[in-house]
Amino acid sequence: MKNIHIFLTSLMITLVFPCIRLHAADRIFQKASVVDTEEHTKVLPRRGKATDAPPPTTEFDHDISIQLGCSLYVVRYRSVLDYLPTTLTPGHSIEVSPEKHVLYAKIPGNADARMSIIQLSTVKGESCAPNK
Repeated sequence: MKNIHIFLTSLMITLVFPCIRLHAADRIFQKASVVDTEEHTKVLPRRGKATDAPPPTTEFDHDISIQLGCSLYVVRYRSVLDYLPTTLTPGHSIEVSPEKHVLYAKIPGNADARMSIIQLSTVKGESCAPNK
């Protein structure tokens, strides 16, 4: 019985972990440009009474507009530090991989940043050029 358990565990590890690894490797990154950056401020509820509840977690959010071809993505970058990487400042180019509800970005020196897509719109006019 113990041998069957070990066999099934090793089989699961052999089959599942490479699939997870492949999913991250399957991302296709494209060159995009950062258009605008804005700090996102959270509205915290006012507490009337003093409580022993822990304070809300500190998280620094930025709404970043990224143009990829004719699409303009507004994404939310979250960090525990009050720091925005220079690659996410306006005028810089960045490699991104859009998916259904998230956008992955390559940030030098860090793992790929996973950002929630807040808004998606189409750009018209001269600024709509592929891989600009």
